[in-house]
Amino acid sequence: MLEKVVVPLDGSVPAESALPHAAALATALGARIDLLRVVERNDGESPPVSILSWRLRKEEAQRYLDQVCERLTAHQATARPILLDGSPPERILHYARHEDADLLLFSSHGEKGISRWNMSSVARKLVLQAETSLMVVPPQDVVGARPPLQAHYRRIMVPLDGARRSEVILPLARALARHFGAELLLVHVLPPLALFPSLQRRQRIVALADDLEQLNEREAYRYLVDLQARLPGASEVRLLKGARPAEALMEVEQEQQIDLVLLNAHGAACAPDRPYGRFVGDYLEHARTPVLVHQDLGRRELSPVKAEEAAPISSAWRATRRAPALAGSKSG
Repeated sequence: MLEKVVVPLDGSVPAESALPHAAALATALGARIDLLRVVERNDGESPPVSILSWRLRKEEAQRYLDQVCERLTAHQATARPILLDGSPPERILHYARHEDADLLLFSSHGEKGISRWNMSSVARKLVLQAETSLMVVPPQDVVGARPPLQAHYRRIMVPLDGARRSEVILPLARALARHFGAELLLVHVLPPLALFPSLQRRQRIVALADDLEQLNEREAYRYLVDLQARLPGASEVRLLKGARPAEALMEVEQEQQIDLVLLNAHGAACAPDRPYGRFVGDYLEHARTPVLVHQDLGRRELSPVKAEEAAPISSAWRATRRAPALAGSKSG
């Protein structure tokens, strides 16, 4: 299910918000954690970085990774340190692709701290170009102290759009609910039925539209109840209505004190030119709760994003964009 989890760190407290969730998923699913630290060269620095300074910077980064690995090991999680140099987003994405990672798990903010932007520039680049499953953790409660390596999911929300594709997330939801004894909240958002303005003045058409809306609601609720019967434990269903699904779900997320949101990367409107659907991207951009997105398309099923088609990219990057997995790794 999730065997290899890659967690990028930059040495900051906000970035470590991802660690409790990495430890929780690793122990629940038996996954291995690769702790990834990318040291930037900062070639434009003035004065230029000396060889000695560069070596000291890398040694400090290695010590940091080793210490974090020890902390995770103390919590029965298997972790190994990976030290790289270069541009963080490019190296992180290259490593996740090259190593055929199952999940890329990171905080929405890092060493530059929490700002008025919902995501740092690095996190946003990872969301836009990562092809694997990913989990984004907002560093809500980080105030100076490093977070304890304990994450427990009591309530897990699973939004579904009624398509079979969106149900691919359910085995993971079932496994996590069983391990943590969590309650599952299955949610569907019905968009309002929009009539053309001239039809809104015709009573017969309005009455038909009302009947259709009621039928739609009954069918959607029946769908959620049928899914509920297939899932173990205490699960709940919620049918919402609204023109803005992400906002409606976030309100429920706060009201119900949700600890984790599980989404499938694509739903009924599956677009291979998007690593994640439009709704998923919008949700990740504004989420206030940890969100795990399961990638249901393989690497070869995804089309290059427009930026990759328009701009020149390195040969190493291009090689891994559609390359088969390394020997000994799982196929994409």
